[in-house]
Amino acid sequence: MARARKGEYLGGFARYGYEKSQEDKHRLVVDPEAAEVVRKIFTMAAEGVTISGIVRYLNDNGVLTCVEYKQRKNSRYQHPGGGVKKLWGTQSVRSILSDETYIGKVVWNRSEKSITTGKRMLWHDRSEWVVVDGQHEPMVSEELFALANERAKPKKRDRSGVDMSGFKREVLFVCGYCGRSMVKKNHKYCCRYRTCGTDTECRRAVEDMEKLEGSVMEYVRKTAEVMLGNSGRKDVGAERETLGKKLDALRKEKERLSAEKMFLYDKYRSGV
Repeated sequence: MARARKGEYLGGFARYGYEKSQEDKHRLVVDPEAAEVVRKIFTMAAEGVTISGIVRYLNDNGVLTCVEYKQRKNSRYQHPGGGVKKLWGTQSVRSILSDETYIGKVVWNRSEKSITTGKRMLWHDRSEWVVVDGQHEPMVSEELFALANERAKPKKRDRSGVDMSGFKREVLFVCGYCGRSMVKKNHKYCCRYRTCGTDTECRRAVEDMEKLEGSVMEYVRKTAEVMLGNSGRKDVGAERETLGKKLDALRKEKERLSAEKMFLYDKYRSGV
């Protein structure tokens, strides 16, 4: 924390668009090649191009993603998404637009790994951040940074009255082209990267929701039948018959108790 307050850059790898100084690894210097991409992203956002539009532009023009570029520059850089096709996404672009590193600031203590809450990361309030200005060459002006973020600001969703506690998105299906999770939209399952480029194969990853879920359930049913086997099915049939008899007996008992309840109520009303 003391080193962060002195303005030293403490990240293991430089932010996309920068590289670590050869003289001092705690200082950032501009990487001209990647810096052009960063400036293009800010300029397009400031001109009113949507985040999705910027993503399509980058993918259609074959611009290396942040991960691909870092791996090309540094063989030590590893990323967990090994088998997934590399594409620019809305989150990557939004992360760049919101990062104050590009206006010459070193920002530290935005988050930390938590060993007490059970969450992967614990995000801090901005009042707890360590922000030191003027530690390296800014890539864009503060005016351009503010304008780009204002125009790229996502529309707020009305979630009033919706309990989001414990919400977790379950991945049911993945795209056969890029390996990323598919999402529900208009009663269909679509690859969430389908709009990331005009020529991406993921545009074809669109399936009717009922048809796809029905196919999966049919497969599950047939698999269950095979696992149960003939003897298993006989056991299930016998158990079903036994449970049916129990259900009939309980229904008759319910009717008897209901009649007795009315009889006792009449006696109660008459003072007996």
